Amino acid sequence: MPNWKGEILRRLEPLKLAAAREHEIAEEVAQHLDDRYAELVARGVSEDAAFRAALDELRGEDLLARGLRPVEREFHREPIAPGSEAPSFFSGLLQDFRYAVRILRKSPGFTAVAILTLALGIGANTAIFSVVNSVVLQPLPFPQPDKLVVVDETTQQAVAKGVVRGSDSYLNFLDWQRQSQSFSTMAAYQYDDLTLTGHGEPVVVHGAIVTAGLFPTLRATPLVGRTLEPQDDVKGAAHVVLLSEPFWRGQFGADPGILGKTIELNREAFSVIGVMPASFRFPDQNPRGQLWIPIEQSPDYAKFLDSHDSNFLTAIGRLKPGVSIAQARGEMTSLMQALDKQYHGSHGPGLQLVAQIESLKLLIVGDIQPVLLILFGAVGLIVLIACANIANLLLARAAGRGKEMAVRVALGAGRGRIFRQLLTESVLLGICAGVAGLALAYGGV
Repeated sequence: MPNWKGEILRRLEPLKLAAAREHEIAEEVAQHLDDRYAELVARGVSEDAAFRAALDELRGEDLLARGLRPVEREFHREPIAPGSEAPSFFSGLLQDFRYAVRILRKSPGFTAVAILTLALGIGANTAIFSVVNSVVLQPLPFPQPDKLVVVDETTQQAVAKGVVRGSDSYLNFLDWQRQSQSFSTMAAYQYDDLTLTGHGEPVVVHGAIVTAGLFPTLRATPLVGRTLEPQDDVKGAAHVVLLSEPFWRGQFGADPGILGKTIELNREAFSVIGVMPASFRFPDQNPRGQLWIPIEQSPDYAKFLDSHDSNFLTAIGRLKPGVSIAQARGEMTSLMQALDKQYHGSHGPGLQLVAQIESLKLLIVGDIQPVLLILFGAVGLIVLIACANIANLLLARAAGRGKEMAVRVALGAGRGRIFRQLLTESVLLGICAGVAGLALAYGGV
């Protein structure tokens, strides 16, 4: 591209402008001439002819008015003189963008403060909304999640003291499973950390002991192999284990021949029967779950399985169509009281057994939901405060640019042209702050 600035500065001398202002005008008009020159060359005009034609545009009653007039015609829809070229909206927009970059670069302090302020507001708001959306707004990743409930065995006395959660014994769970009419399927589970040996150094893995009905209740299907079946969950059955996909890939290198292989957990041999997909995160949507074994084969909990008063399990069920939580709660309370009498008050004299049945999502979300909603409201206020601060910064900066705007108006720039330039600067600030805010949100989540 030709060097226009010398010619422009020479023609600006009669205006007696300040040196800084002359250089600003030279940069702006030079950019306009560059665009015009490139346009003419692209249309097949020779470089010399394009250079002369671009310089001819400087010969008018007013140098800067001539440079701004095409944009003025665009905004005010003035008729274009015969033989003149229609202005390009996008070339004008590109010019605005380049000028906005130069203006913001000249005020690095203002630009940094504005971007950082907006980025903090955007990042905090995006991070908290991401968590609220995942935890509160989105349904559980199982078919018909509204039918999944948690069944807690507790007493009226405990509820009166504010203890609404309880745990269940294995023998009572088996009776519920056989006698309850409110659930199509039921299951129970408990966390269990086990030691994996035989594959390098011993490793503690985060797993769970589960009944065979867990996967049918959640309607979860394996990535490879099969899930637990009723015959796996009886005393004396062959030891089997289900692996999670991340554990299978990380510990066993995604071995395609993993099915049927034996691994040692707490020095007992377990045969791998399947791999659950990474999207399956249970119990309680816990991302640490690495494997699942039948409850009857648990090395740690076997001694608790034959007692009605050894409560250590969490039971979940899938309600039958048309059955409400209140109906299921009433049936389960009656069933629990009948079982307690049958087994001679195993929970102690005078205790009034009741069933606490709530949605599975409430178990997972727990008491965090109101906290998240409060945080979401708080970060919303942070965004408003950030916007107010940026507005004040822009107003203060606009007051300092009064002379610049007065000169632009005097030289022919209309309201629309100035508005578009200022809007371009604001949009550029918003884009930069948005990118920085997304980076902060990614780390914040």
